[in-house]
Amino acid sequence: MNKFSELIDESKGFEEIEDNIIPISDVLGKPNLATINYGDQVGYVFQWKLDFNVEDYNGLKEVQDILTVFDCIKELSHNMKRIEGYDVEFKIDKSLYVRITPQTQESKIGYKFIEGQNWKYIIINYGQVARFFKDRGYNIRNTKSDENPYEETISITINTDAPDYVTNQFKELFANEIEVLYDKEESIDKKIDCTTNTGMVYIFPKQEKTYIVFNNQL
Repeated sequence: MNKFSELIDESKGFEEIEDNIIPISDVLGKPNLATINYGDQVGYVFQWKLDFNVEDYNGLKEVQDILTVFDCIKELSHNMKRIEGYDVEFKIDKSLYVRITPQTQESKIGYKFIEGQNWKYIIINYGQVARFFKDRGYNIRNTKSDENPYEETISITINTDAPDYVTNQFKELFANEIEVLYDKEESIDKKIDCTTNTGMVYIFPKQEKTYIVFNNQL
């Protein structure tokens, strides 16, 4: 197992919690790692696949593994404040995720939510979407892809803790970007749209054989 400080940028001071990351890997093995660009800053998502599902009934062995994982998370959470300028968050489903993201501030640098089109795929830049919400003091809580095999489409749902006026602002910026890209014949030719509900953002195709996906995300 590579040391935590060898996996990511040592200059950020993340080695401060190395001793708490290693026990998780001792139990769950080497994590997958995704790096996400938040403008000129970088965030990291570690993923450990689990042999158990917390939504299922589990036996004694699985319960012991669950308790061990939670003990590791508890120790790690105590050290969150050591990473100045970053937030540390956790998610558990069929995997354990540890997300380390920079605390950003809204800047004059604009956002480019749509990375481009590759055949049937419209690629959304996860880091740019996350930066939009981080700049305003909010986070992406979860994301989900919804596949429609009959129409051959994939939509994206983004769950955030942002209030309605922020998600509506995102929708307006996204719509403006779409219109600009449509005006450039070499950009995208698949019709997509964005709508919002309380705490939710939906990005979906408006025609068949269109797949909306993130560029880089665990």
